[in-house]
Amino acid sequence: MTQISAEDRDFLILLYYKLEELKGTVVTAEYEEMLLKYDFTTTSARKVASQFDPERQKIITREQIYRVLNCPGNYMPKMSIPRDISILSSDMGPYLQYFVIHMARKIMKYLPDMKEVVSRIKMRLDSLYGPLWHVFIVRGQYWAYYSHDTRTGLVFKKDDLIYLMYRSPTAE
Repeated sequence: MTQISAEDRDFLILLYYKLEELKGTVVTAEYEEMLLKYDFTTTSARKVASQFDPERQKIITREQIYRVLNCPGNYMPKMSIPRDISILSSDMGPYLQYFVIHMARKIMKYLPDMKEVVSRIKMRLDSLYGPLWHVFIVRGQYWAYYSHDTRTGLVFKKDDLIYLMYRSPTAE
């Protein structure tokens, strides 16, 4: 793979970890599909995914991705939650949590209207991780009791706002 920045390398690895965390095995086509959801072109997504699966096994392994990205076998990308975020409750895996928080922060940064923020976060979650996501932004105290798919619940606080996100149970 051509020289890429440390930030891009870490993104590709974290994306792999997130799929691995959600599905167990990372299928090449699913990795390519996830790259498309993160605004890669069809050509670049296919090229990156095929470099991680050079023998066309239809599965990407950690060893393959590390080898292509020239990382040692014990490499761990930086995954920090910003200091202004306080996680109140979560059953999400660390990689999904990292992506969701950073995605939400990016949307919050550019949209002043909270109604639009909630709508955009929900649309992004639905497009990236499947339908049936719920997003609430609450000021002050709240009490909630709800059911959700395993490993999809996240509640965090930023400034004086509380963000609650979860995915409804699906009949799979």
